[in-house]
Amino acid sequence: MTITNRILFTESEWMAGTLSIARWTGGARINGRAYQLDRKYMVLIRSDYRRLLRPLGIDTLVKADKRYGTGRKSKNILARLYHIIAAEKRLQREKQKEI
Repeated sequence: MTITNRILFTESEWMAGTLSIARWTGGARINGRAYQLDRKYMVLIRSDYRRLLRPLGIDTLVKADKRYGTGRKSKNILARLYHIIAAEKRLQREKQKEI
């Protein structure tokens, strides 16, 4: 496995190697980037992407990691998607208040 500044590492990637210490420490620092262990999904996720995990879901982040890698493009796309989902939720709440 080549370690780069990826968005996340799935359980099968990090449990087999030296990154398995993250299970006990709750995270790891890889190439100067902090990764935290999300125990619900059992992924090591980069700290600056962690807020996107719950609203977007693990599948979306895995696809973005495979398709776009770690570039600014992936972060911008995921941030836009996050804002779209947040706007939809606000709209639903406003509609419920009107009823």
